[in-house]
Amino acid sequence: MLDDNLKSSRAGSEGEPKKYIRRFKRYGVDKRIRVLAGESEQVVFDGRCNVLSEGGFGAVIAGQLPQKEIVTIEFALDQLQGEAFRLQAEVRYSLGFHHGFEFVAPSLEQKMAIADLFSQSVQVG
Repeated sequence: MLDDNLKSSRAGSEGEPKKYIRRFKRYGVDKRIRVLAGESEQVVFDGRCNVLSEGGFGAVIAGQLPQKEIVTIEFALDQLQGEAFRLQAEVRYSLGFHHGFEFVAPSLEQKMAIADLFSQSVQVG
């Protein structure tokens, strides 16, 4: 299944697969996360973020979430010295325990904190 972040770059002829271009470069990371779901964030899943971009991230979490659900994500950033970094994200895809999340209106401060992770990460796509 292709997520909505992928855009076709050409129509593709019969028998030839379409080529897709992502909106943002992706970076490999290994960060623990906590996903808080439900109206009062009472449902909590722990997991690991394994791919990060300016627009969102991929993660494996210990549970399943429906597409389009808005959740709160917590993860520790080294520069915050143990404080949890929180922001909202929308579930864009879910396949078993693998999920894709898109950040929902991150602040400038949040964008800068995410960008700091890129300098510590390897580009994967």
